Amino acid sequence: MPAWKKTATVLWCLLLLALAVHALAASRGPVDLAGRMGPPLPPAPDGSAFSFAVFGDTHSGRVTLREILTKARERGCAFSILLGDFVERDDDFEYRYFMDRARPLVAGHPLFLVRGNHETMAPGGGFSDRFEHYVPRTDGAFTYAGCLFLILDDSSGVLGEDALARARTALAAFRA
Repeated sequence: MPAWKKTATVLWCLLLLALAVHALAASRGPVDLAGRMGPPLPPAPDGSAFSFAVFGDTHSGRVTLREILTKARERGCAFSILLGDFVERDDDFEYRYFMDRARPLVAGHPLFLVRGNHETMAPGGGFSDRFEHYVPRTDGAFTYAGCLFLILDDSSGVLGEDALARARTALAAFRA
């Protein structure tokens, strides 16, 4: 994948998160929870600001993940969102390697996993989908401190109508 396309995908995900945080700040209640590792979300602050971390492309890098999550905790981030590419290829060894190393790192800090293009790359080439075996949801929504977070999966290069329908449903439930 060309660097510009990867950058555009990451910026698109960040834009969606920013829109969810800033444009939808009048909470009504909980929505469906997206794929999360670690503990439940901590209690939301009452009307005060909060922080969260957003990062990607750790490629099974245990040291990198440990450093990022340590900094997120030190800075008081309530949770983190990993925007994909946490494995090199979509195979069982890669996922087991990542999950075995990530579990102790997320103790006390929720981490939401989003599928990136590397989570769809079969070891021999082509599209693969072991991600759903290891991560409960490929897209979803959750609320925190009056904000709706939508996690939409466009790792195949297309944001499907079914994902958009789920997003519209989550938004309607949030606004209700």
